[in-house]
Amino acid sequence: MEEELNKITESIGKIIQDAVTDAVNKAVRNFIEPKKLQGVRQLAKYLDTNPASAHTMTKGIGFPIHRIGNKTFYYTDEIDKYLRSK
Repeated sequence: MEEELNKITESIGKIIQDAVTDAVNKAVRNFIEPKKLQGVRQLAKYLDTNPASAHTMTKGIGFPIHRIGNKTFYYTDEIDKYLRSK
């Protein structure tokens, strides 16, 4: 029984360690080389929401949005900074 509990504890520890490592790696990648998102669909995917909600967010004061002609894009590092400030 104790041996099984130790195996489960080790497995949970590995899962947590992998999740933390993935999160740190994503944060480092965004810091070193921010990703450019093209349009509301990519923004929604990044924010894990639907395009309508993402579009509504972009209407908020100070939301980091860039436009060139009729093209709209966003940088992940700017979005993360904006969300942390809220």
